[in-house]
Amino acid sequence: MRLITRKNFFSIFCMVFTIFTLGGNFLEILLRRSLNYTQFNLIFSAVFALIGIAVLSQSYRLDGLSPLRAGILLYLITLACVLGIVWLYGCFLPLHPDAFRDIFFSFSIPWLLFALFYFRRLKRETNRMDRDIHLLRGSENPNGQISI
Repeated sequence: MRLITRKNFFSIFCMVFTIFTLGGNFLEILLRRSLNYTQFNLIFSAVFALIGIAVLSQSYRLDGLSPLRAGILLYLITLACVLGIVWLYGCFLPLHPDAFRDIFFSFSIPWLLFALFYFRRLKRETNRMDRDIHLLRGSENPNGQISI
């Protein structure tokens, strides 16, 4: 039995890469007992990705909206969370003068690309399920039972 196939290869690569990268980062922080800017940015990138995926996973709650409106709303919610975290961090330590502009671009471009991929895949799955439902309804008897 093959556990890694063509369909799940990229997903497994992403999981392994994330585990290696974050695990190595945390191990280096523990061993050196210090945190440099690169490690800090990597940790914050992981937190921002987690927030983005968590918010995007709630898209089913916006089924009444068009995909474009739902995507924009989810993006604005996620961006508000990210900017809020940066602002909160700035309450304790000084931020770079362009911190908000930098995080806007660093977060927005990857998130929008991922959202396009996500909504395209969601649309494809919805169409597949609609087609399956249509096939099942077409094979019903007059009695309402499905004939196989």
